Amino acid sequence: MVAFTSTGDGGSFRASVAGAESNVAMALARIGRRAQWLSRLGEDPLGTLIEDTVRGAGVEVDVTLDPDRSTGVLVRHRGGTRPVTTYHRTGSAAAALGPGDAARIGSPAWLHLTGITPALSPSADDLITRLFGTAQRISFDVNLRTALWPDRGTASRRLGELSRRADLVFVGDDEAEALFGTAEPRRLADQLAVDGWEGELVVKQGSMGATTVVGGVETFVPALDVPVVDVTGAGDAFAAGYLAAELSSWPIADRLRLGHWLASQVVSVGEDHLPPFEGEDPSPISREDLEQRWASG
Repeated sequence: MVAFTSTGDGGSFRASVAGAESNVAMALARIGRRAQWLSRLGEDPLGTLIEDTVRGAGVEVDVTLDPDRSTGVLVRHRGGTRPVTTYHRTGSAAAALGPGDAARIGSPAWLHLTGITPALSPSADDLITRLFGTAQRISFDVNLRTALWPDRGTASRRLGELSRRADLVFVGDDEAEALFGTAEPRRLADQLAVDGWEGELVVKQGSMGATTVVGGVETFVPALDVPVVDVTGAGDAFAAGYLAAELSSWPIADRLRLGHWLASQVVSVGEDHLPPFEGEDPSPISREDLEQRWASG
Protein backbone atom coordinates (compact mmCIF):
# COMPACT_ATOMS: atom_id res chain seq x y z
CA MET A 1 0.00 0.00 0.00
CA VAL A 2 0.84 3.65 -0.09
CA ALA A 3 0.39 5.47 3.21
CA PHE A 4 -0.72 9.09 3.27
CA THR A 5 0.32 10.46 6.65
CA SER A 6 -0.84 13.81 8.00
CA THR A 7 2.03 16.21 8.51
CA GLY A 8 0.22 18.54 10.91
CA ASP A 9 0.46 21.61 8.70
CA GLY A 10 -3.05 22.39 7.57
CA GLY A 11 -4.18 19.09 6.15
CA SER A 12 -1.10 18.18 4.12
CA PHE A 13 -0.13 14.53 3.76
CA ARG A 14 3.15 12.78 3.02
CA ALA A 15 3.14 9.67 0.82
CA SER A 16 5.27 6.67 1.76
CA VAL A 17 5.31 2.94 1.18
CA ALA A 18 3.63 0.72 3.78
CA GLY A 19 2.97 -2.99 4.10
CA ALA A 20 4.09 -5.65 6.55
CA GLU A 21 5.69 -8.06 4.10
CA SER A 22 7.48 -5.37 2.09
CA ASN A 23 8.72 -3.81 5.35
CA VAL A 24 10.28 -7.12 6.36
CA ALA A 25 11.83 -7.64 2.92
CA MET A 26 13.33 -4.14 2.83
CA ALA A 27 14.78 -4.48 6.33
CA LEU A 28 16.38 -7.81 5.42
CA ALA A 29 17.89 -6.33 2.27
CA ARG A 30 19.21 -3.30 4.16
CA ILE A 31 21.20 -5.57 6.46
CA GLY A 32 22.64 -7.59 3.60
CA ARG A 33 20.20 -10.47 3.32
CA ARG A 34 18.75 -11.64 0.03
CA ALA A 35 14.99 -11.10 0.00
CA GLN A 36 12.29 -11.40 -2.63
CA TRP A 37 8.87 -9.78 -2.38
CA LEU A 38 5.86 -10.92 -4.36
CA SER A 39 2.59 -9.03 -4.75
CA ARG A 40 0.04 -7.45 -7.08
CA LEU A 41 -0.10 -3.71 -7.64
CA GLY A 42 -2.30 -1.39 -9.61
CA GLU A 43 -0.90 -0.17 -12.91
CA ASP A 44 -0.87 3.36 -11.56
CA PRO A 45 1.58 5.92 -10.11
CA LEU A 46 1.13 4.56 -6.59
CA GLY A 47 2.02 1.07 -7.76
CA THR A 48 5.12 2.48 -9.44
CA LEU A 49 6.10 4.25 -6.22
CA ILE A 50 5.86 1.01 -4.27
CA GLU A 51 7.74 -1.07 -6.82
CA ASP A 52 10.55 1.48 -7.14
CA THR A 53 10.88 1.94 -3.38
CA VAL A 54 11.01 -1.76 -2.53
CA ARG A 55 13.42 -2.52 -5.37
CA GLY A 56 15.51 0.50 -4.40
CA ALA A 57 16.07 -1.04 -0.97
CA GLY A 58 17.75 -4.02 -2.63
CA VAL A 59 14.79 -6.40 -2.67
CA GLU A 60 14.12 -8.69 -5.64
CA VAL A 61 10.63 -7.62 -6.71
CA ASP A 62 8.11 -9.86 -8.46
CA VAL A 63 4.87 -7.96 -9.02
CA THR A 64 1.94 -8.29 -11.38
CA LEU A 65 0.58 -4.92 -12.50
CA ASP A 66 -3.22 -4.90 -12.74
CA PRO A 67 -4.71 -2.36 -15.18
CA ASP A 68 -8.21 -2.87 -13.77
CA ARG A 69 -7.56 -2.55 -10.03
CA SER A 70 -5.96 0.25 -8.06
CA THR A 71 -3.13 0.11 -5.57
CA GLY A 72 -4.28 -0.03 -1.93
CA VAL A 73 -4.11 3.09 0.22
CA LEU A 74 -4.13 3.88 3.92
CA VAL A 75 -4.59 7.28 5.53
CA ARG A 76 -2.87 7.92 8.85
CA HIS A 77 -3.61 10.79 11.20
CA ARG A 78 -0.85 11.26 13.74
CA GLY A 79 -1.76 12.16 17.29
CA GLY A 80 0.86 10.50 19.47
CA THR A 81 2.84 7.30 19.02
CA ARG A 82 -0.26 5.33 17.93
CA PRO A 83 -1.88 7.11 14.98
CA VAL A 84 -5.45 6.69 13.76
CA THR A 85 -5.42 4.73 10.50
CA THR A 86 -8.11 4.07 7.89
CA TYR A 87 -7.72 1.58 5.04
CA HIS A 88 -8.91 1.92 1.45
CA ARG A 89 -8.06 -1.45 -0.05
CA THR A 90 -11.37 -3.16 -0.89
CA GLY A 91 -11.07 -4.39 -4.45
CA SER A 92 -7.42 -3.40 -4.63
CA ALA A 93 -4.89 -5.17 -6.82
CA ALA A 94 -3.45 -7.00 -3.81
CA ALA A 95 -6.91 -8.34 -2.95
CA ALA A 96 -6.82 -10.19 -6.29
CA LEU A 97 -3.93 -12.37 -5.11
CA GLY A 98 -4.94 -16.00 -5.46
CA PRO A 99 -3.76 -19.62 -5.74
CA GLY A 100 -2.45 -18.98 -9.24
CA ASP A 101 0.24 -16.74 -7.75
CA ALA A 102 1.75 -19.65 -5.81
CA ALA A 103 3.66 -20.84 -8.87
CA ARG A 104 5.58 -17.56 -8.91
CA ILE A 105 7.13 -18.36 -5.55
CA GLY A 106 8.73 -21.70 -6.37
CA SER A 107 10.32 -23.56 -3.46
CA PRO A 108 12.19 -21.06 -1.27
CA ALA A 109 14.28 -22.06 1.71
CA TRP A 110 12.28 -19.65 3.86
CA LEU A 111 8.88 -18.06 3.31
CA HIS A 112 7.50 -15.24 5.46
CA LEU A 113 3.73 -14.70 5.60
CA THR A 114 1.43 -12.50 7.65
CA GLY A 115 -2.16 -12.61 8.83
CA ILE A 116 -3.01 -9.58 6.72
CA THR A 117 -2.99 -11.42 3.37
CA PRO A 118 -5.68 -14.02 4.19
CA ALA A 119 -7.96 -11.21 5.38
CA LEU A 120 -7.83 -9.35 2.05
CA SER A 121 -10.15 -11.66 0.10
CA PRO A 122 -11.21 -15.32 -0.23
CA SER A 123 -8.75 -15.79 -3.12
CA ALA A 124 -5.88 -14.33 -1.07
CA ASP A 125 -6.83 -16.67 1.77
CA ASP A 126 -6.72 -19.59 -0.68
CA LEU A 127 -3.24 -18.49 -1.74
CA ILE A 128 -2.00 -18.61 1.84
CA THR A 129 -3.39 -22.13 2.22
CA ARG A 130 -1.64 -23.18 -1.00
CA LEU A 131 1.69 -21.71 0.12
CA PHE A 132 2.02 -23.89 3.20
CA GLY A 133 4.15 -26.83 2.15
CA THR A 134 5.98 -24.93 -0.62
CA ALA A 135 8.94 -23.81 1.50
CA GLN A 136 11.45 -25.60 3.69
CA ARG A 137 10.47 -23.33 6.59
CA ILE A 138 7.66 -20.81 7.09
CA SER A 139 7.40 -17.92 9.49
CA PHE A 140 4.04 -16.35 10.20
CA ASP A 141 3.39 -12.96 11.78
CA VAL A 142 -0.17 -12.86 13.13
CA ASN A 143 -0.52 -9.12 12.39
CA LEU A 144 -4.16 -8.77 13.43
CA ARG A 145 -6.04 -6.05 11.54
CA THR A 146 -9.54 -6.13 13.01
CA ALA A 147 -10.97 -3.87 10.29
CA LEU A 148 -10.20 -6.56 7.67
CA TRP A 149 -12.01 -9.42 9.42
CA PRO A 150 -15.80 -9.88 9.65
CA ASP A 151 -15.58 -10.57 13.39
CA ARG A 152 -13.11 -11.45 16.13
CA GLY A 153 -14.12 -15.13 16.22
CA THR A 154 -13.37 -15.64 12.52
CA ALA A 155 -9.99 -13.95 12.92
CA SER A 156 -9.14 -16.06 15.96
CA ARG A 157 -9.98 -19.35 14.24
CA ARG A 158 -8.17 -18.63 11.00
CA LEU A 159 -5.09 -16.99 12.47
CA GLY A 160 -4.81 -19.74 15.06
CA GLU A 161 -4.99 -22.37 12.32
CA LEU A 162 -2.28 -20.68 10.28
CA SER A 163 -0.07 -20.22 13.34
CA ARG A 164 -0.18 -23.94 14.03
CA ARG A 165 1.01 -24.68 10.51
CA ALA A 166 4.05 -22.38 10.68
CA ASP A 167 7.51 -23.20 11.97
CA LEU A 168 8.00 -19.78 13.56
CA VAL A 169 5.21 -17.51 14.84
CA PHE A 170 5.41 -13.83 15.74
CA VAL A 171 2.54 -12.29 17.72
CA GLY A 172 2.12 -9.09 19.71
CA ASP A 173 0.96 -9.46 23.29
CA ASP A 174 -2.12 -7.32 22.55
CA GLU A 175 -2.96 -9.51 19.55
CA ALA A 176 -2.48 -12.69 21.57
CA GLU A 177 -4.80 -11.45 24.32
CA ALA A 178 -7.48 -10.44 21.81
CA LEU A 179 -7.33 -13.61 19.72
CA PHE A 180 -6.35 -16.36 22.12
CA GLY A 181 -7.26 -15.01 25.53
CA THR A 182 -3.73 -14.91 26.90
CA ALA A 183 -0.50 -13.02 26.30
CA GLU A 184 1.53 -15.20 28.68
CA PRO A 185 4.15 -16.76 26.36
CA ARG A 186 4.34 -20.29 27.73
CA ARG A 187 0.59 -20.59 28.14
CA LEU A 188 0.08 -19.39 24.57
CA ALA A 189 2.67 -21.87 23.31
CA ASP A 190 0.79 -24.61 25.14
CA GLN A 191 -2.44 -23.56 23.42
CA LEU A 192 -0.82 -23.73 20.00
CA ALA A 193 0.69 -27.12 20.85
CA VAL A 194 -2.68 -28.74 21.58
CA ASP A 195 -2.68 -30.33 18.11
CA GLY A 196 0.99 -31.29 18.25
CA TRP A 197 2.56 -28.01 17.10
CA GLU A 198 6.27 -27.92 17.97
CA GLY A 199 7.29 -24.59 16.49
CA GLU A 200 9.03 -21.49 17.74
CA LEU A 201 6.87 -18.77 19.30
CA VAL A 202 7.95 -15.14 19.65
CA VAL A 203 5.70 -12.87 21.72
CA LYS A 204 6.40 -9.17 21.15
CA GLN A 205 5.75 -7.29 24.39
CA GLY A 206 6.02 -3.70 23.23
CA SER A 207 8.44 -1.42 25.02
CA MET A 208 9.05 -4.11 27.64
CA GLY A 209 10.78 -6.56 25.27
CA ALA A 210 10.04 -9.92 23.67
CA THR A 211 9.97 -13.57 24.70
CA THR A 212 10.73 -16.67 22.64
CA VAL A 213 9.35 -20.06 23.66
CA VAL A 214 10.92 -23.22 22.21
CA GLY A 215 10.29 -26.64 23.69
CA GLY A 216 8.72 -25.09 26.77
CA VAL A 217 11.80 -22.96 27.50
CA GLU A 218 11.37 -19.17 27.64
CA THR A 219 14.00 -16.63 26.65
CA PHE A 220 13.27 -12.97 27.37
CA VAL A 221 15.29 -9.94 26.22
CA PRO A 222 14.23 -6.39 27.12
CA ALA A 223 13.82 -3.80 24.38
CA LEU A 224 16.15 -0.86 23.94
CA ASP A 225 15.09 2.38 25.58
CA VAL A 226 14.96 4.90 22.72
CA PRO A 227 12.87 8.00 21.91
CA VAL A 228 9.66 6.96 20.14
CA VAL A 229 8.16 8.95 17.28
CA ASP A 230 5.81 6.28 15.88
CA VAL A 231 5.64 2.55 16.60
CA THR A 232 4.20 1.68 13.17
CA GLY A 233 6.43 -0.85 11.42
CA ALA A 234 8.44 -1.71 14.53
CA GLY A 235 7.11 -5.27 14.57
CA ASP A 236 8.11 -5.79 10.94
CA ALA A 237 11.67 -4.55 11.58
CA PHE A 238 11.83 -6.77 14.65
CA ALA A 239 10.73 -9.78 12.61
CA ALA A 240 13.37 -9.04 9.96
CA GLY A 241 16.12 -8.87 12.55
CA TYR A 242 14.98 -12.05 14.23
CA LEU A 243 14.77 -13.88 10.90
CA ALA A 244 18.21 -12.70 9.80
CA ALA A 245 19.72 -13.95 13.04
CA GLU A 246 17.83 -17.23 12.81
CA LEU A 247 19.15 -17.78 9.29
CA SER A 248 22.65 -17.34 10.72
CA SER A 249 21.89 -19.85 13.51
CA TRP A 250 22.48 -17.28 16.24
CA PRO A 251 21.42 -18.08 19.81
CA ILE A 252 17.85 -17.10 20.65
CA ALA A 253 18.89 -14.19 22.87
CA ASP A 254 20.85 -12.65 20.00
CA ARG A 255 17.92 -13.15 17.62
CA LEU A 256 15.79 -11.12 19.99
CA ARG A 257 18.48 -8.47 20.39
CA LEU A 258 18.91 -7.96 16.64
CA GLY A 259 15.14 -7.72 16.33
CA HIS A 260 14.99 -5.08 19.06
CA TRP A 261 17.84 -3.09 17.56
CA LEU A 262 16.24 -2.90 14.11
CA ALA A 263 12.88 -2.01 15.67
CA SER A 264 14.54 0.81 17.61
CA GLN A 265 15.80 2.30 14.33
CA VAL A 266 12.23 2.43 12.98
CA VAL A 267 10.36 3.83 15.99
CA SER A 268 12.85 6.66 16.45
CA VAL A 269 12.44 8.06 12.91
CA GLY A 270 8.69 7.72 12.36
CA GLU A 271 8.97 5.63 9.18
CA ASP A 272 7.07 2.41 8.47
CA HIS A 273 10.18 0.67 7.20
CA LEU A 274 13.84 0.54 8.14
CA PRO A 275 15.70 3.56 6.71
CA PRO A 276 19.03 3.04 4.93
CA PHE A 277 22.18 3.20 7.01
CA GLU A 278 24.16 6.19 5.79
CA GLY A 279 27.61 5.48 4.42
CA GLU A 280 27.25 1.70 4.70
CA ASP A 281 26.96 -0.92 1.99
CA PRO A 282 24.42 -3.62 2.77
CA SER A 283 26.28 -6.45 4.46
CA PRO A 284 25.21 -9.08 6.98
CA ILE A 285 25.46 -7.86 10.56
CA SER A 286 27.79 -10.04 12.60
CA ARG A 287 27.34 -10.82 16.27
CA GLU A 288 30.32 -8.51 16.94
CA ASP A 289 28.53 -5.71 15.04
CA LEU A 290 25.44 -6.33 17.11
CA GLU A 291 27.42 -6.04 20.35
CA GLN A 292 28.70 -2.61 19.30
CA ARG A 293 25.34 -1.37 18.04
CA TRP A 294 23.53 -2.68 21.12
CA ALA A 295 25.96 -0.94 23.43
CA SER A 296 25.42 2.39 21.65
CA GLY A 297 21.61 2.04 21.68
